[in-house]
Amino acid sequence: VLAHSGASLNDQLPNSNGISVTLGEALMAPTVIYVKK
Repeated sequence: VLAHSGASLNDQLPNSNGISVTLGEALMAPTVIYVKK
């Protein structure tokens, strides 16, 4: 999918909360519904 889209794991994702996140970081983040509190 990345090769086809031309995206890189280092590409910055658009966000509205002011925190800079790369595509790679977003893909590695745990899904909230699976994280124990």
